[in-house]
Amino acid sequence: MSALGQKQTWSRHGRRDELNGSAFANTLANSGGVPMTASHAYLFFRYARWLLWIAVLVYAAEYLLNPRGHMDSFNRLLRTTEFWLFTLPNLAMFAGFFELMLRDKAGLPRPKFGQLGLPRGAE
Repeated sequence: MSALGQKQTWSRHGRRDELNGSAFANTLANSGGVPMTASHAYLFFRYARWLLWIAVLVYAAEYLLNPRGHMDSFNRLLRTTEFWLFTLPNLAMFAGFFELMLRDKAGLPRPKFGQLGLPRGAE
């Protein structure tokens, strides 16, 4: 504890950081960023999910059109092809899970079929 009653720690660079001090709070308050609300995060994961599924379809189509470019000399899949064919769908599913979680956290109603953004007045 310092003389002002603020808890201090040492950072990796040898400087003292005041965790409860006004300097640390002012740095966070003046960062100039827009606060991320649950509805903004929901929209981010919603669009990320759709973009990832589109990327899965595009990569699968590219594999079907050009399978020789994804095989080694022993006709086995390249490691990069295995990685992307496994990772992209998994990322899309997890983005969908986070989308559902953040929709509930934001208290938003379920979107109607074909609705792209938030309902008016929910932002």
